[in-house]
Amino acid sequence: MKLSSISDVHLSPSYPERFKLFSQFISSKEVQESDIVVLLGDIFDIMVGNKKQYINAYQEYFNQLGGLLEADKKIFIVEGNHDFHTGEVYHYYFKKNHPDKIHNYQHIKSHKVISVNNKKVYLGHGDVLDYKNEAYKRWKSIYSSKLFKVITNILIPYKLVDHLGHRASKNSKKRSRDTFNYEASKDLYREGFVNMLQEYDFDIALTGHTHIKEDYIKDGKKLLNNGFFPQTKSFIYLDENNESLITLEESLK
Repeated sequence: MKLSSISDVHLSPSYPERFKLFSQFISSKEVQESDIVVLLGDIFDIMVGNKKQYINAYQEYFNQLGGLLEADKKIFIVEGNHDFHTGEVYHYYFKKNHPDKIHNYQHIKSHKVISVNNKKVYLGHGDVLDYKNEAYKRWKSIYSSKLFKVITNILIPYKLVDHLGHRASKNSKKRSRDTFNYEASKDLYREGFVNMLQEYDFDIALTGHTHIKEDYIKDGKKLLNNGFFPQTKSFIYLDENNESLITLEESLK
Protein backbone atom coordinates (compact mmCIF):
# COMPACT_ATOMS: atom_id res chain seq x y z
CA MET A 1 0.00 0.00 0.00
CA LYS A 2 1.19 3.50 -0.84
CA LEU A 3 0.34 6.77 0.88
CA SER A 4 1.13 10.38 0.00
CA SER A 5 0.57 13.23 2.43
CA ILE A 6 0.97 17.00 2.54
CA SER A 7 0.32 19.86 4.93
CA ASP A 8 0.83 23.61 5.30
CA VAL A 9 0.45 24.64 1.68
CA HIS A 10 -1.43 27.80 2.76
CA LEU A 11 -3.19 28.26 -0.56
CA SER A 12 -4.23 31.87 -1.07
CA PRO A 13 -5.16 34.10 -4.01
CA SER A 14 -2.32 36.34 -2.83
CA TYR A 15 0.18 33.56 -3.68
CA PRO A 16 -0.79 31.98 -7.04
CA GLU A 17 2.50 30.07 -7.18
CA ARG A 18 1.28 27.89 -4.30
CA PHE A 19 -1.59 26.58 -6.41
CA LYS A 20 0.96 25.54 -9.04
CA LEU A 21 3.03 23.73 -6.42
CA PHE A 22 -0.04 21.95 -5.07
CA SER A 23 -0.98 20.88 -8.60
CA GLN A 24 2.53 19.48 -9.05
CA PHE A 25 2.06 17.49 -5.85
CA ILE A 26 -1.26 16.09 -7.07
CA SER A 27 0.18 15.15 -10.47
CA SER A 28 3.39 13.66 -9.05
CA LYS A 29 4.18 10.03 -9.74
CA GLU A 30 3.94 9.18 -6.05
CA VAL A 31 0.47 10.63 -5.58
CA GLN A 32 -0.81 9.10 -8.80
CA GLU A 33 0.43 5.70 -7.63
CA SER A 34 -0.85 6.09 -4.05
CA ASP A 35 -3.80 4.22 -2.60
CA ILE A 36 -4.27 6.90 0.08
CA VAL A 37 -3.83 10.67 -0.10
CA VAL A 38 -3.85 12.66 3.14
CA LEU A 39 -4.20 16.43 3.55
CA LEU A 40 -2.94 17.21 7.04
CA GLY A 41 -4.40 20.68 7.50
CA ASP A 42 -3.56 24.30 6.71
CA ILE A 43 -3.91 23.45 3.05
CA PHE A 44 -5.51 26.90 2.84
CA ASP A 45 -4.32 30.11 4.36
CA ILE A 46 -7.89 30.55 5.49
CA MET A 47 -10.98 28.39 4.94
CA VAL A 48 -13.44 28.55 7.80
CA GLY A 49 -16.96 27.18 8.02
CA ASN A 50 -19.54 25.71 5.70
CA LYS A 51 -19.38 28.31 2.93
CA LYS A 52 -20.25 26.95 -0.53
CA GLN A 53 -18.53 29.99 -2.05
CA TYR A 54 -15.22 28.25 -1.37
CA ILE A 55 -16.07 25.74 -4.09
CA ASN A 56 -16.36 28.46 -6.73
CA ALA A 57 -13.34 30.35 -5.39
CA TYR A 58 -11.13 27.25 -5.50
CA GLN A 59 -12.77 25.21 -8.25
CA GLU A 60 -9.55 23.72 -9.62
CA TYR A 61 -8.56 22.49 -6.15
CA PHE A 62 -11.86 20.68 -5.67
CA ASN A 63 -11.66 19.27 -9.20
CA GLN A 64 -8.23 17.83 -8.42
CA LEU A 65 -9.52 16.08 -5.31
CA GLY A 66 -12.48 14.79 -7.30
CA GLY A 67 -10.04 13.33 -9.80
CA LEU A 68 -8.34 11.41 -7.01
CA LEU A 69 -11.68 10.01 -5.88
CA GLU A 70 -12.53 8.95 -9.42
CA ALA A 71 -9.18 7.13 -9.51
CA ASP A 72 -10.41 5.17 -6.46
CA LYS A 73 -7.93 6.70 -4.04
CA LYS A 74 -8.95 7.14 -0.43
CA ILE A 75 -8.76 10.76 0.72
CA PHE A 76 -8.36 11.79 4.35
CA ILE A 77 -8.73 15.51 5.09
CA VAL A 78 -7.55 16.64 8.52
CA GLU A 79 -8.61 20.05 9.83
CA GLY A 80 -5.85 22.52 10.64
CA ASN A 81 -5.92 25.77 12.53
CA HIS A 82 -6.27 27.72 9.28
CA ASP A 83 -8.98 25.51 7.75
CA PHE A 84 -11.63 24.19 10.13
CA HIS A 85 -15.36 23.45 10.32
CA THR A 86 -15.09 22.67 6.59
CA GLY A 87 -16.34 19.07 6.52
CA GLU A 88 -19.76 19.96 5.17
CA VAL A 89 -18.24 21.87 2.23
CA TYR A 90 -16.23 18.85 1.11
CA HIS A 91 -19.13 16.47 1.69
CA TYR A 92 -21.47 18.69 -0.35
CA TYR A 93 -19.04 18.90 -3.25
CA PHE A 94 -18.17 15.20 -3.33
CA LYS A 95 -21.79 14.08 -2.93
CA LYS A 96 -22.92 16.38 -5.75
CA ASN A 97 -20.10 15.64 -8.18
CA HIS A 98 -18.81 12.19 -7.21
CA PRO A 99 -21.72 10.40 -5.48
CA ASP A 100 -20.46 6.93 -6.36
CA LYS A 101 -17.01 7.62 -4.90
CA ILE A 102 -17.84 9.63 -1.76
CA HIS A 103 -17.24 6.55 0.38
CA ASN A 104 -13.53 7.02 -0.37
CA TYR A 105 -13.48 10.36 1.48
CA GLN A 106 -13.16 10.89 5.23
CA HIS A 107 -12.98 14.16 7.17
CA ILE A 108 -10.98 14.20 10.42
CA LYS A 109 -11.59 16.86 13.04
CA SER A 110 -8.68 15.94 15.30
CA HIS A 111 -6.66 12.81 14.51
CA LYS A 112 -6.97 9.23 13.37
CA VAL A 113 -4.75 6.13 13.44
CA ILE A 114 -4.92 3.92 10.37
CA SER A 115 -3.10 0.76 9.31
CA VAL A 116 -0.65 1.06 6.42
CA ASN A 117 1.54 -1.91 5.52
CA ASN A 118 0.94 -3.45 8.96
CA LYS A 119 2.06 -0.27 10.73
CA LYS A 120 -0.04 2.06 12.86
CA VAL A 121 0.04 5.48 11.23
CA TYR A 122 -1.13 8.55 13.15
CA LEU A 123 -2.73 11.28 11.02
CA GLY A 124 -3.05 14.68 12.69
CA HIS A 125 -2.47 18.34 11.96
CA GLY A 126 0.38 18.42 14.46
CA ASP A 127 -0.67 21.15 16.88
CA VAL A 128 -0.54 18.44 19.55
CA LEU A 129 3.25 18.84 19.29
CA ASP A 130 2.84 22.40 20.56
CA TYR A 131 1.64 21.03 23.87
CA LYS A 132 3.21 23.73 26.06
CA ASN A 133 1.54 26.61 24.22
CA GLU A 134 -1.31 27.45 26.58
CA ALA A 135 -2.41 30.54 24.61
CA TYR A 136 -2.81 28.47 21.46
CA LYS A 137 -4.72 25.75 23.30
CA ARG A 138 -7.17 28.34 24.66
CA TRP A 139 -7.63 29.80 21.21
CA LYS A 140 -8.20 26.36 19.70
CA SER A 141 -10.82 25.49 22.31
CA ILE A 142 -12.75 28.55 21.14
CA TYR A 143 -12.55 28.11 17.38
CA SER A 144 -13.19 24.34 17.54
CA SER A 145 -16.34 24.77 19.66
CA LYS A 146 -19.86 24.09 18.37
CA LEU A 147 -20.82 27.68 19.16
CA PHE A 148 -18.04 29.06 16.95
CA LYS A 149 -19.13 26.69 14.18
CA VAL A 150 -22.68 28.03 14.35
CA ILE A 151 -21.41 31.61 14.29
CA THR A 152 -19.19 31.09 11.23
CA ASN A 153 -21.68 28.90 9.36
CA ILE A 154 -24.88 30.87 9.95
CA LEU A 155 -24.36 34.31 11.42
CA ILE A 156 -21.34 35.64 9.52
CA PRO A 157 -21.44 35.99 5.70
CA TYR A 158 -18.71 34.55 3.50
CA LYS A 159 -17.03 37.85 2.61
CA LEU A 160 -16.72 38.86 6.24
CA VAL A 161 -15.36 35.45 7.29
CA ASP A 162 -12.85 35.63 4.44
CA HIS A 163 -11.80 39.18 5.33
CA LEU A 164 -11.47 38.59 9.07
CA GLY A 165 -9.73 35.27 8.54
CA HIS A 166 -7.07 36.69 6.22
CA ARG A 167 -6.46 39.59 8.57
CA ALA A 168 -6.05 37.25 11.54
CA SER A 169 -3.75 35.01 9.49
CA LYS A 170 -1.60 37.98 8.48
CA ASN A 171 -1.29 39.17 12.07
CA SER A 172 -0.45 35.66 13.27
CA LYS A 173 2.33 35.32 10.69
CA LYS A 174 3.81 38.66 11.70
CA ARG A 175 3.88 37.63 15.36
CA SER A 176 5.47 34.31 14.43
CA ARG A 177 8.19 35.97 12.33
CA ASP A 178 9.02 38.29 15.20
CA THR A 179 9.37 35.53 17.81
CA PHE A 180 10.20 32.31 15.92
CA ASN A 181 13.44 30.59 16.90
CA TYR A 182 13.99 27.63 14.57
CA GLU A 183 16.32 25.48 16.69
CA ALA A 184 14.49 26.13 19.96
CA SER A 185 11.16 25.40 18.27
CA LYS A 186 12.51 22.18 16.75
CA ASP A 187 13.63 20.98 20.18
CA LEU A 188 10.27 21.93 21.69
CA TYR A 189 8.29 20.05 19.03
CA ARG A 190 10.48 17.00 19.50
CA GLU A 191 9.60 17.18 23.19
CA GLY A 192 6.00 17.28 22.05
CA PHE A 193 6.60 14.13 20.04
CA VAL A 194 7.94 12.38 23.13
CA ASN A 195 4.80 13.50 24.92
CA MET A 196 2.71 12.08 22.07
CA LEU A 197 4.32 8.68 22.61
CA GLN A 198 2.79 8.61 26.08
CA GLU A 199 -0.72 9.39 24.81
CA TYR A 200 -1.11 7.62 21.47
CA ASP A 201 -0.32 4.19 20.09
CA PHE A 202 1.37 4.43 16.70
CA ASP A 203 4.48 3.46 14.75
CA ILE A 204 4.63 6.52 12.51
CA ALA A 205 3.18 9.99 13.08
CA LEU A 206 2.38 12.17 10.07
CA THR A 207 1.94 15.79 11.11
CA GLY A 208 2.15 19.38 9.93
CA HIS A 209 1.56 22.67 11.73
CA THR A 210 5.11 23.38 12.92
CA HIS A 211 6.46 24.51 9.52
CA ILE A 212 9.61 22.57 10.41
CA LYS A 213 10.65 19.75 8.09
CA GLU A 214 11.21 16.66 10.19
CA ASP A 215 12.24 13.03 9.82
CA TYR A 216 12.88 12.06 13.43
CA ILE A 217 13.00 8.72 15.24
CA LYS A 218 12.56 8.27 18.99
CA ASP A 219 12.23 4.90 20.73
CA GLY A 220 11.63 3.24 17.38
CA LYS A 221 8.77 5.59 16.48
CA LYS A 222 9.02 7.98 13.54
CA LEU A 223 7.81 11.56 13.15
CA LEU A 224 7.42 12.91 9.61
CA ASN A 225 6.55 16.51 8.77
CA ASN A 226 6.98 18.15 5.35
CA GLY A 227 7.37 21.62 6.91
CA PHE A 228 6.15 24.78 5.18
CA PHE A 229 5.45 23.36 1.73
CA PRO A 230 6.00 26.54 -0.34
CA GLN A 231 9.56 26.60 1.02
CA THR A 232 10.47 22.93 1.40
CA LYS A 233 8.50 21.71 -1.63
CA SER A 234 8.46 18.36 0.17
CA PHE A 235 5.75 15.83 0.90
CA ILE A 236 5.46 12.57 2.83
CA TYR A 237 5.48 9.24 1.03
CA LEU A 238 4.98 5.75 2.44
CA ASP A 239 5.26 2.51 0.52
CA GLU A 240 5.95 -1.12 1.34
CA ASN A 241 9.65 -0.48 1.86
CA ASN A 242 10.10 2.95 3.38
CA GLU A 243 8.61 6.07 4.96
CA SER A 244 10.28 9.23 3.73
CA LEU A 245 10.11 12.85 2.62
CA ILE A 246 10.28 13.51 -1.11
CA THR A 247 10.81 16.86 -2.84
CA LEU A 248 8.91 17.80 -5.98
CA GLU A 249 12.27 18.01 -7.75
CA GLU A 250 13.05 14.41 -6.81
CA SER A 251 9.59 13.30 -7.88
CA LEU A 252 9.97 14.82 -11.34
CA LYS A 253 13.27 13.01 -12.05
